[in-house]
Amino acid sequence: MSLPKEYESVKVALENQPNVNLTLEFATQRLIDSEALMNDSKFVDKSSIKYLSDNVTFAAKHKKLTCNFCSKKGHTSTFCRLKASKCFSFVCATPVGKGPRGKETVPMVMIHTDICRPIVTKTFAGEQYFMTLIDDYSRFTEVRLLKRKSDAASELKNFCQLNPSVKKIRCDNGKEYVDGEFLKFANAGIEIDPSPPYTPRLNGVAERADRSLLEKGRAMIFQSNLPKNFWGFAVLTAAYINNRMPDTSIDCHTPYYLKYNTHADLKNLRVFGCDAYTLIPNSQRKKLDDKCKKMIFIGYSSMGYRLLDPTTKRIIISKNVKFNEEKKSSNDFNYVSPNIDG
Repeated sequence: MSLPKEYESVKVALENQPNVNLTLEFATQRLIDSEALMNDSKFVDKSSIKYLSDNVTFAAKHKKLTCNFCSKKGHTSTFCRLKASKCFSFVCATPVGKGPRGKETVPMVMIHTDICRPIVTKTFAGEQYFMTLIDDYSRFTEVRLLKRKSDAASELKNFCQLNPSVKKIRCDNGKEYVDGEFLKFANAGIEIDPSPPYTPRLNGVAERADRSLLEKGRAMIFQSNLPKNFWGFAVLTAAYINNRMPDTSIDCHTPYYLKYNTHADLKNLRVFGCDAYTLIPNSQRKKLDDKCKKMIFIGYSSMGYRLLDPTTKRIIISKNVKFNEEKKSSNDFNYVSPNIDG
């Protein structure tokens, strides 16, 4: 028999077989097995090729083989299930093979939520985390600042009480979602849909929102020259702006429009960290005193603008404000933990 040198083991095996076994199908299968072993030669134990030249069949002695991948006996690395393991696609289908998970058709029924990893620089109030709450239908995003991860349960509970239409919460497998106080509250009628461990892509809506808000907040801090302690106000402002911007995931509508069925007023948008001059009430000034006071714009409130007094380090909410968006604050003075006035 004339075969290349690489097939010497096949030649020996065929020559030692009884004439009864020398059929075309038998020889073809030997060649296929030999090629498969050679294609995977860097993982295959060389002793496995030796068995091909024995008088007994390969199946009778395969139990003596040892896999080079998992170090277990009974198979080679070609047929190792551990080696063949792979990650399923997270885009085309879920692991159960029923296709992508559906999207809600009405607002505030399903909520995506996640907690951003701890930020080294704490806010003035001591917050080190922020939690996103995103409506699946409108992509309307709300942010909660947290001192500890354990505070997430009470914040979620308050959110669900203010939004009784919520029926499902999609989250990761964190203990703050699947254990303790919130789970007891959710058992009353809210379904918790946690993703499997180490699969953040299945909670992609909230994970992507975390990144987007943090990137925009970082840019606002840099542009405004404010200390990094203001990251909490910057993230809240980024969420406020995102809710009023078109989103391709909802056919270029704005989250605000899909949630409230009306367009948001964009005339109140201002540059984060710019100079703001707020009107001083008549009861707090004399005849010859200034009518306004210079402050720093740090965000929005449902009743007005959120301003920081750089002199007293206090935060106030004011409606009567004029802005100078060409000037931004200086970070050369030392802030202390501020108070908040209404």
